[in-house]
Amino acid sequence: MAALGNKLTLQSPSRGFCIELGAMFTVMVFSRAGVPVSTTHCMTGATTGVGLCNGDIGAVNWKLLAVIFGGWLITCPAAGLVTGLVFWGIATAPSAQAGNGMFTGSYHGDE
Repeated sequence: MAALGNKLTLQSPSRGFCIELGAMFTVMVFSRAGVPVSTTHCMTGATTGVGLCNGDIGAVNWKLLAVIFGGWLITCPAAGLVTGLVFWGIATAPSAQAGNGMFTGSYHGDE
């Protein structure tokens, strides 16, 4: 949220209310329709929309918006890569099977 403050577009209390209201309606409508949405995406879109309502296309920091959008694009492949590496690590980990030396010592039932 630090990037969405006054860095993306100028905000005032009334603009903040409009941003929250727009994001809330977006989340409610799409949730009612059964479509999963991200509140962060809704807030960013609402902030950009309120900035564009200023009537000046220069009111929005387009470089910051591009960085935010780039982060969204990188998130899914990065999450897939990390998940794949964790799965690979777990799948190739040594497992305890009879005869491979992991069953050494006494078992609590054996005396």
